[in-house]
Amino acid sequence: MSVEVYPNIYNVDVYESVVYVPTALELLKVSEDAQLLSNKAYVADSSSASLSLVLPLSSKSGDSVEIVRYGSNAVTVSRNGHRINGSEQDLSLAELQSIRLRYVDSTIGWINF
Repeated sequence: MSVEVYPNIYNVDVYESVVYVPTALELLKVSEDAQLLSNKAYVADSSSASLSLVLPLSSKSGDSVEIVRYGSNAVTVSRNGHRINGSEQDLSLAELQSIRLRYVDSTIGWINF
């Protein structure tokens, strides 16, 4: 069996010659403080006010959350007891910054992919 290797530009995972293509995440726009749900993508519209977005409390390995900040007011991603990128601090997003977080476990928490 021959295997050709291509750059992973499409976020495709390959395990034992089986290709898993993730489904597109549902895109939601939020313009006020919100409790985020796993496996969703969010546009955080901070054009009117600052936002606090709270990561899911009950998360399992492989869960993901994608966020992009749109607007000039602050957007804070609250860790809800979990680590973010190994840190026990909330995350602030810059204007037009996007982040894709995947949950690993209770030790590592959410990590930027």
